[in-house]
Order: sequence, then structure tokens, then C-alpha cells
Amino acid sequence: MRSFKSNPISLGQLSIILETMLEGVVIQNAAGEIIQYNQAALRMLGLTADQLLGRTSFDPLWRAVNQDRTPVSPEIHPSTIARTQGITVKDQIMGVSVAESSLTWMNVTAVPIFKEDSKEIDQVVVTFSDITELIKRTEELRRLKDEITDRKRSIQVLFDSLPALVGHWDKNLINIRSNKLYAEYFGKTPQEVKGKHIRELLGEKLFELNTPYIQKVLAGETQTFERDISTPTGLKNTIATYIPDTTDEEVKGFYVLVYDVTDLKKLEQEHKAAEAKLFGNVRLSWLGEMAGGVAHEINNPLAIILGNISVSKMKIEKNQFETKDLLDTFSRLEISIERIAKIVNSLVQFSGEGEKAAVKEVKISDMLEEMSRLLSEKLKMHSIKFEIAGSVDEILKLNQVEVMQSLMALIFNSMDAIQDQSEKWIRLEIVTGETDVSFIVQDSGPRIPKEVAEKMMLPFFTTKPPGKRVGLGLGVAKTIANNYRGDLIYDADAPHTTFIFKLSK
Repeated sequence: MRSFKSNPISLGQLSIILETMLEGVVIQNAAGEIIQYNQAALRMLGLTADQLLGRTSFDPLWRAVNQDRTPVSPEIHPSTIARTQGITVKDQIMGVSVAESSLTWMNVTAVPIFKEDSKEIDQVVVTFSDITELIKRTEELRRLKDEITDRKRSIQVLFDSLPALVGHWDKNLINIRSNKLYAEYFGKTPQEVKGKHIRELLGEKLFELNTPYIQKVLAGETQTFERDISTPTGLKNTIATYIPDTTDEEVKGFYVLVYDVTDLKKLEQEHKAAEAKLFGNVRLSWLGEMAGGVAHEINNPLAIILGNISVSKMKIEKNQFETKDLLDTFSRLEISIERIAKIVNSLVQFSGEGEKAAVKEVKISDMLEEMSRLLSEKLKMHSIKFEIAGSVDEILKLNQVEVMQSLMALIFNSMDAIQDQSEKWIRLEIVTGETDVSFIVQDSGPRIPKEVAEKMMLPFFTTKPPGKRVGLGLGVAKTIANNYRGDLIYDADAPHTTFIFKLSK
């Protein structure tokens, strides 16, 4: 234990020493009364010399508290310990306030001074420095630390509540954090995943498959891809997105968002199956509706065939048949049979299952020719003028049955809508762009009312009364267009009812 004995020193020298110190200094006698001070002490305590001299550390004029705001009891005050036990007390943190003033935080040191050649304590020197700002900063740092901890906890709660698998990896492919769902997907906890290399979590095969995406995301490019993942609970269909974690334009790592779309894929398959069934029902409905017209189309060439056969038989029986006549008859029969074959082929094409029909290259003009064969008699029956215009030589890769159904749905809707119009016409125009082809169906009817236009693309929506044909529906036709990265659009600004069935090339 180090202590100091009093040595002869002049008051002038003592005053100079005290006043040059940045720390506050008070000197107490053996009774604990303050007998000397410096200006720094008055400034820090906010007192005058009269308020300070002769008072003890426990004067009612001021109060002292510990860091936890509890009062400092006399027996543990640094000056008391130094004065009564003869030991030095260093760096004790205390808050001091005078009257009703705010606390001034002090770093206090008390040193006993013994009488010459004696163990009797003569005085106690108490030095203190104002650390109020330091305490405030410390408390602010503590508050910020608590706030950061709370935010981390909130972020983790948010991570765990997300319906996606979320992981955060550094540029060395070491896991920083992950949500509960991400860890459980691989049969682990977030704590077990943290600190592991991504290869260890994914396994060698899956890691090698994902390496190209990891390399690109670490180069600063966001990556999105589909992947089937084998997990402890079975094979899962997923869509993954890798997002760069960038600070000051430097990639520090990347975030992983993975969505389990297994159930969605299953629903999509069920939806496609339902659509295929709907398409089949619609085809049967339309085939029945077109049966009369198709029968008429077939009956005409059949009548020609029968007539030619009857005349030929009569000539043969009377031995009046010449070779030239026979060849002419065969030519007429051949033309009529080809006409029937084309009509039957169109029916076969149209009655094929849309979902199973092959996607192949189709020339627009060929597809429209088949549509015209199926529609011509019905259009004639209702005295509707039908016109096709535009670029019909384009070749598209598509499912012809689906696209024909969509276009015929628009044409059938037009036929129903213009039944009572004095002028009845339907126009199909094909407009070819650089990246898409638009089939514009316009009829002589007025614009569709706004309240109907807002709902007509919804599934199963119809304005037709019970018992009337509902048809394919605009919602399904729109879905078919979407499948070809296109769309079905109602042009509300056109003077007549106009739909644009757009397909990407």
C-alpha cells in the first residue's frame, strides 16, 4: 500500500500546483472538513468558496450517488475510507449534485496523507474529474447496444416468420445466419447451420449444381432459378433467389431466398387437368353447335359425288360411256372427296385434346383456313360478314387447338353480341411485330359496358342467361395467351367491340 507523508511546502507553491491541475482537488482535514480547493473543483461542483470550505463530503448542500443511482453511504465514501482506514481509493465513479441541479458524474480518487513520522492521518487529498459526457456516451452506447440486440431479435423473429427459406452467407460461403424454416429444411437448427460451409449443408452434388449461381452472385449479379431439392422429408420443388450483400460497392456475401413451390406445382397440375377437361367439354359443345353447318358442308360434295356416280352408271348401262367422260367424272369426284376430307380433317384437328396436342410450327394462314371451314356455314346462317386481313404468312410455334379455341371463343362471342344489329360483321386482323403477333377481333357491336368490362376476364364470368352457351370464357382465353408470354386485351378506346389476342414469337 502506498501512502504519503506530509512534507514542508509553502502555501504559494501549493496554490500554484493546485491551480495548474485540470482535475478538481479538495483537501480535507482529519475531521473530514474541506480546508483547501482549486478553481477546477469549484467549477466542476458549481459552488463558491464559501459553499465549499468547512463542509464535509456528506453536507446536506449536495448529494452523492452510485452508478445505479443509490445514495453513497458515509462508510463507503472514498474520502471516508482514505481518512479512517488509511488506504488509497482510486477511480470510484460517483454522481454529485448540488441542491436541485442535475448529476455531475465524477471519477474520484482519495489519498490519505500522514503526519510526519507517524501513522496518524493528517489530511486527505480528494481528486476528481468530470466524466459526465463519458457516462452519457457510455449509457448511450449501452442503449444502442440494447436496441441493436432488440433489433437483431426482431429481425430473427421476422426471419423465422417469413414463408421462405432465408439464409445469409459471407463471401467465403460460411453461414452468418438463417431462419428456422431454412435450417429445418435440412433437418437442423439455425445454431447448427451457423458457421458451416454451404457445401456441408447442400451436399456435394447440389453444391456443384449451384456453384455457377454462387459465382455470379459473388460477382454482384442477382440469380433466380428453379431446383428440386432432396430433403429429409422428401423431394421438394423450389425457386431460389441469390441476392448480393454489397457494402461500398464490394460484395461481402449473399442472401438466399428459397420458396417451396411443391404444393403450388401440384395445384398447377390440377389446374391444367381441370382446364383440359374444360377444353374438352367446350370442344364437344362447339362441335355439336357446328354440326348442322358441317353436315351441310359435307352434304354438298356428297350430292355431287352421288349425282356423278348415278349419271355414270346410266351411261355404262347404255354403253354410252367414253374414256374422256370417265376421266372428267373422276376429276369431279376427286375434288368433292378432297373437300370432304379437308372438312373432316378440320373436325379431327379441332376435336383433339388441347392439352395433349403437340406444340409445333403452324402457318397462320393454314390455321385460319381450318377455322373458316368450321365457321363458314354458321356465319352464313346468321348473315354475318366475316373478313380476315393482315399478315397471314407468319409461322408460329404453338398448340394449334388451344389458339383456335381462343380465337373461336372471341368470334362466337361476337356472333352472339351482334345478332340484333342491323349491320353484322366480324373482322379478324393479324398484325405482326418484331417480338409478337396480335390477332385483333373486332365486330360491329358497340363498346362493352364498363361494369361488364371490369369483370369479364374473371373465370366463369358470363352475361348469358341460363341455358345459353357459355363457351370457353375470356378468362381461359387470357390464360392461354399468357402461356405464350402474351395477353388478351380489351381495347376500350376502339369505336366497336375489339379484343387483341397477343402471342410472343
